[in-house]
Amino acid sequence: MTLVQLRHFISLAATGSFTRSSELVHLTQPAFSRSIRALEDELGQKLFDRVGQRSELTPYGHEVLQRARALVFDAEELMASGRETGRAGVIRLGMGASPAAVLTVPLLKTMATRHPAIHVEIARGSPDRLLRALRDRALDALVLDPRTMPAAPDLKVTGLVHMRAAFMCRPDHPLTQRGGALPFAALRQYVMASTSWSEEAGRQLIEHYGPTAHLDDCITLRCDDVQSLIEVARDSDVLLLAVRAAAPDLAELPLAPALETGGSFGIVTLARRSEATALDVVRRLVEQLLHD
Repeated sequence: MTLVQLRHFISLAATGSFTRSSELVHLTQPAFSRSIRALEDELGQKLFDRVGQRSELTPYGHEVLQRARALVFDAEELMASGRETGRAGVIRLGMGASPAAVLTVPLLKTMATRHPAIHVEIARGSPDRLLRALRDRALDALVLDPRTMPAAPDLKVTGLVHMRAAFMCRPDHPLTQRGGALPFAALRQYVMASTSWSEEAGRQLIEHYGPTAHLDDCITLRCDDVQSLIEVARDSDVLLLAVRAAAPDLAELPLAPALETGGSFGIVTLARRSEATALDVVRRLVEQLLHD
């Protein structure tokens, strides 16, 4: 049994197609089939059943898949640790929209003034894109809302903090002149902007304000760059739904009932991967900065 065979097996389990998997691993289909057959012969049991045009895992195949993934992960981590020797002063960090708005500038300033020898790379994007980069080892850690990602045994979340959200606008917006708590219907008279929110936060809005508060219905401007949305809100009548700390110069709109949703942010790493040394600096900054 070899790591190459295990990688072939994992690929076929994912695609269900000998043709597709052989293309992905750059082998002819007969050679790929021989690799799978040799693995089955060595293990003494079938790993796949043919169901129509697809190859589906047998019960034994499902058991082997979990162990194969663990073995390949450990082997890749061992090789990666060798490549990373001498790169302890590097941190590659992915950030969700809200933590990026609060954390990016202070982090870069801190690293430049207190840790000038550490190389810092920051990526921003959707949770799906950032998770792919983390699993591909293109990033060392993520700072995002864990509720926006699927539960998975290969992911570890630490340093969880909670920050409240608010509907905000420019200080001289017409709504700030009304005084008192506003009904949600008053907000619906204006264009609303937001970054992506978890399904849990979306449910809380509907529970408080009814079906018209469904994010897909009421949010017409959506962007993963919260700073761009803040600029739009500063210069127009657009209302912004975001973590309150992301835009302290905007006015917060009080609602009836009061808005109780918010963001939960933590540091996400691969559970069995050795952490970058510089990640301790990021953890301290998260504790200091990600709060109301």
